[in-house]
Amino acid sequence: LLLVLDNFEHILEGADFVVDLLRRAPAVRVLVTSRLALRCLGEQVFPVGGLAYAAPGDAPPAESTDARALTPSGRLFVQRAQAMYPALALTGTEADVVELCALLGGHPLAIELAAVLVGQFTPAELAQLLRQGEWQMLAASTRAVEARHRSLETVFAASWELLPPQTQQTLAALSVFTGRFSRTAAVAVTGAAVESLATLVAHSLLHQAGPGLFEMHALVRHYAHAQLAAQRAVDDICARHSRYYLHEAKSWIKSSPQPGVGASQGAHQDDLSNLRNAWTWAYTHGRIAWLHRALPDLLDFFSSRERFQEGLALFKPAAAALAASDDAAPQLQHALLIACARLHIKQSDLEAAEEILEDLLQTLAVSPFPQAGDAPDVHRLECYMLRGFIRVRQARFRQAREQLLPVIHAPLVATDAVLRGDAFHMLSNLEYQLGNWQAAQRAEEAAIMAHDEAQDALKLAIGQGHLGNIRWAQNHFTPALDHYERALDLCRQSESRGNEGLICYYLARALVYLGDSAQAAAYVARDLAIHETIHDPRGRCYALVGAAYVAHAQQEYDSAATYAHQAVALAQALRELILLAEATEALAHVLTAHGQWISGQEMWRRAYEMRTVHEQPHRAARCLAGLAEVYLAVDDLEAAMPLVDTLLADRNVWRNSAVSAPLEIFRICGQILTAANDPRAREVRRDGHDVLMQQVRALNDDVLRRAFLTRVPTNVALRRAYAGADDATVPAVSVAAINDRTERPDSPPK
Repeated sequence: LLLVLDNFEHILEGADFVVDLLRRAPAVRVLVTSRLALRCLGEQVFPVGGLAYAAPGDAPPAESTDARALTPSGRLFVQRAQAMYPALALTGTEADVVELCALLGGHPLAIELAAVLVGQFTPAELAQLLRQGEWQMLAASTRAVEARHRSLETVFAASWELLPPQTQQTLAALSVFTGRFSRTAAVAVTGAAVESLATLVAHSLLHQAGPGLFEMHALVRHYAHAQLAAQRAVDDICARHSRYYLHEAKSWIKSSPQPGVGASQGAHQDDLSNLRNAWTWAYTHGRIAWLHRALPDLLDFFSSRERFQEGLALFKPAAAALAASDDAAPQLQHALLIACARLHIKQSDLEAAEEILEDLLQTLAVSPFPQAGDAPDVHRLECYMLRGFIRVRQARFRQAREQLLPVIHAPLVATDAVLRGDAFHMLSNLEYQLGNWQAAQRAEEAAIMAHDEAQDALKLAIGQGHLGNIRWAQNHFTPALDHYERALDLCRQSESRGNEGLICYYLARALVYLGDSAQAAAYVARDLAIHETIHDPRGRCYALVGAAYVAHAQQEYDSAATYAHQAVALAQALRELILLAEATEALAHVLTAHGQWISGQEMWRRAYEMRTVHEQPHRAARCLAGLAEVYLAVDDLEAAMPLVDTLLADRNVWRNSAVSAPLEIFRICGQILTAANDPRAREVRRDGHDVLMQQVRALNDDVLRRAFLTRVPTNVALRRAYAGADDATVPAVSVAAINDRTERPDSPPK
């Protein structure tokens, strides 16, 4: 015999009757539904949650209300709606049904009550009304439904009456939280006693979501929040909630995992939802100091985690609200606008960033401020600095210098480590693009010192990576590799996936140059995998360029061409001119190696024009050599020779930096001069071999030295040409001889 006792929490004192019944009639089985456990010996508790529901946006792909295409909550909604209104067609509303069931948290009674309303409202309209707080409409007038189930308010009111007054106050206050929240947060915000939290869990009004974590059903939250409003305590609790989350932003961000990393991802996402609510309440209620305190940490979070749009969605409305407020806070408003500009730059939306900076500079020029050295001057300098960085990204280097130098020389920079570090890093980028390696190194070392003073691990990682590029350009290969490895470690510490991917790109390019294509492929794979999980189109473009070079080195020309074409298309979409030049060069390399001479010639020409316009003669030289190589391949020595003459006349521009690919230029010039029987061929072979040996000696690792000499086709060709060997013979490599600087005889053979 099965005895069913429903809604038993209202008569818990009758639990002794159940115990006595089971003792007297052992063949009886009792099934009890209750928000509270009976606490009887032998009791087995089976927690019952709502029906399964999908997250908004996860609507079934089929345009059908077929039950198989919906979750259990969605199927219940459709079944009850069509039972009430058989002629009603819900086809095409799947996404709205999914959102509605998510808002209702899969609660069966709420779903049935909502289904009754589809004769008056579409699922989309119902969801919109619930978002606006119109929960009271979830009520039924039919006599077929028991009075206690005719509205959600009646259901929850009955549970509310079972709570002690102190626990009622705790439940009402906890309605300020969104999603999961910690015991620490609950106590800090609401002053909840541990006993009250335990009571709410026992009454099934709070769910234990993990160790020290709680969660409240959306319908319970709505009812509890109405009770909080009735107590006239909403503003007080919201203020405490806002203050707690904004003051704890730094520690929360420090412990926040990367997207998709770790089991606590969902809890941190809920923390972010609470933080958003706290932020919104603060700027709508004039809590300026709280916002000022949280802004740097939030900007760092959204920047380092590549969550740029989320940051913009938080900062832009706050800046607009402050601008429209009678009690304006200009310093905070300007700081928010600069934060928005930084995020736009991060996602390569340079036009939007520049528009913000231009408007802000106009405002700063006319706004009266009490002290010349106060925060507004910092904002003006930041505007100049960011505009300079935009000019660098746009390859407008002269204008970039005009913007950056006033910042570098401003007295305020000497005392502001953050501003000083950013300014010197951007100046270093400018000098690097122009080929001024020593100036770039000095600026980046100054930037790193400032970032170290500010204890900014992320910017230290970026600085170490850039310093690696500078040392590489100076043919200091071993120090460069050390800087890259240091940068990778710092990226892991700061959990910056996007910058980790960028350092992987640097390492992949370096290792391809040195002949270790297998290790380069591992870094490229890591880079591409990272950019499958984050939204960073600029970083993905670099990853594609790196993948093209690695595939080219491994003679996988079809894959290389695919990667290079994708990189060019993405760079064009981003309108990043330096990045477009990089991608175009990569495509030219691949097309030429694949024997596609006409297409290769066009890409080399475009790359050469871009590098020339950008005032990068050290980079333009490699493009000119690429054009010359195409002419050699099609037996057009007449067209190739003037290019060789130009390259040799400007040899000092490109000879001494690995960035210019001097070994490839020497190889190409030597081959063209040899084909033309030009006597300069011998001298070019000697000079090319000298540069090769200088670069070999810059490597401290014997394995890398051997790979550099024997696995890089250009280097093998240079050694063969220098030794006068035929295509079947390559001079033996002696690492010891290289160390003793004796590999080259006094005079090369003819």
